[in-house]
Amino acid sequence: MSESRSARPFFVEHSPTEFRTEQLRRTVNDLADLGLAASNGVACLICGVEDGGDQLKLLAARGSGDVKECSCARPSDLGVAAALNGEWSVWSRVSGASSPPCQMVVGVEAVSRLVLPLGTQEGSQGVMQLFRAHPEQFSSEDAERLVKQASVAAIALRNARLYDRAQVLFYLAQTVSSTLDMGQIGNLIAEKVAKAIGAKGCTVRSLERLSGQLQLVGAYGLSHQYLFDKGPVIASASIHDALDGKPTAIHDVSRDERVQYPAAALQEGIAAIASIPMVVKGVVTGVLRVYVAKPHEFPPDEMAFLCAAGEVAAAAVENARLYDGIRSDFDTLMDEIIFMRRAAQAVSHRERSHT
Repeated sequence: MSESRSARPFFVEHSPTEFRTEQLRRTVNDLADLGLAASNGVACLICGVEDGGDQLKLLAARGSGDVKECSCARPSDLGVAAALNGEWSVWSRVSGASSPPCQMVVGVEAVSRLVLPLGTQEGSQGVMQLFRAHPEQFSSEDAERLVKQASVAAIALRNARLYDRAQVLFYLAQTVSSTLDMGQIGNLIAEKVAKAIGAKGCTVRSLERLSGQLQLVGAYGLSHQYLFDKGPVIASASIHDALDGKPTAIHDVSRDERVQYPAAALQEGIAAIASIPMVVKGVVTGVLRVYVAKPHEFPPDEMAFLCAAGEVAAAAVENARLYDGIRSDFDTLMDEIIFMRRAAQAVSHRERSHT
């Protein structure tokens, strides 16, 4: 190492994971093309940060070489590791005993490699790697110029992710208005919210005022044992800040006393939790919770998305609850009408039999 330092909006009604993938693909492919052209190189790779910075996933590849789908939790590649900490670096060889490269770049035939951070004020968005085949290494001037372009690319990547999340909210708002089945709505919201931020799982719970329990409405990504066998979820004992209307992030389940069942959470593979109040007309009616497999900070843009999702969930669950109440009242009324009719018919029958 020598130095350290589109297209129209796309929406698929039946699956937000499809438009999320498509939007992100368009953005990163454009960024990879621009990086390849700007560097006068033979290849460009873009890896995105997933799961709160604990995992990298290959998003786009342009140029020569055998590049395969790859994800790594802790990169052994020193250049990639430095980029995650905001430092660019130039390497004279793609491979070397001092720093074995990530497996995804082994097939790229190049003499020089520049590894650039894709970072914003909200944190690392990923890493861009640029490769040259000729002996001339990336100079400091090259690196500084490309670092500036990488900062713009990081903003574009972040905006693409924000767009994805906005589309998820739009999808949920449309879909939940088309059904009033409580269980279906809860499971749908839990699945799409978890997938939108790459979380392990999600639950939607409704607050029962009389018992003080948080009753499960919908869930995704969690085992039956964790959901039902650990015991009742008591509102006052389970991350109670959310019941005061405060979005709450538990960064490390093993060290936070606000978690009601920490042992069960750890056994389930849960390391961090975000608890979002579901509010209707100023009153907390339930809680949306997201579960992450590793200690996680939940950046502001992620919490903003979860709060918006909590509002959608609150409205959807409340509408379903009101519908259930109206349907129950209607069924009761119809039963009473039928009973009264049958009683009247019985009285009429007796009167006719006496005449």
